Amino acid sequence: MDKYALLDFIEFCYSYIVDIKEDDYHSYFRHYHIWFPKTKSERERFRTEVNQILARNGIVFYLDTDGIIKRQLPTQLDAVLQNLNIKSKDNDLNELVNAAVENIRKPKEFDRQIALEKIWDAFERIKTFYNPSNKKASATTLVTNVAGNTQQFETLLDSEFIALTSIGNNYQIRHFETGKIKITSMKQIDYLFYRMIALIDLCMDKVNTEK
Repeated sequence: MDKYALLDFIEFCYSYIVDIKEDDYHSYFRHYHIWFPKTKSERERFRTEVNQILARNGIVFYLDTDGIIKRQLPTQLDAVLQNLNIKSKDNDLNELVNAAVENIRKPKEFDRQIALEKIWDAFERIKTFYNPSNKKASATTLVTNVAGNTQQFETLLDSEFIALTSIGNNYQIRHFETGKIKITSMKQIDYLFYRMIALIDLCMDKVNTEK
């Protein structure tokens, strides 16, 4: 069986599990009346047992409380995402970052590729935050503001912006023309995503304060 089909089946089962309670005994028909409380005890027990089975077998997926199968992220990456603050005045930027974070947690490889694309789209978007009509000037302002008064850190950030822009242009992230470099493993996706989300996190901390 396709492992992703099995994960979809687990989500399907979870969504239809309900608590059942017996009420008054109906002696004439010899049965109990049943009713369905709004509690979620059975659903939570199912989730706990599924996660125990997955963990026992060294599988990096888990069933979350929202009923969606997600994957256990590398510790450092998960820590960044847990502390990521997304509240800029640019709603499109916020949506791109949120979509990237949501997809990187999903188990399917296709979704993680989408996450990489979305976080690179967010990077291109945040570079226009200060001046939508002049990306280069806007990016320079962003780098200067994030670096504060530290010239050495501004130089470092400028180099990182250039490097990540080059990666986005030359690898199969946002562009898939012939000649673009293919990303061949999920480890590579995690590395590139982690590198970009760390920069986005740093920049978001600055743009969140702009009214």
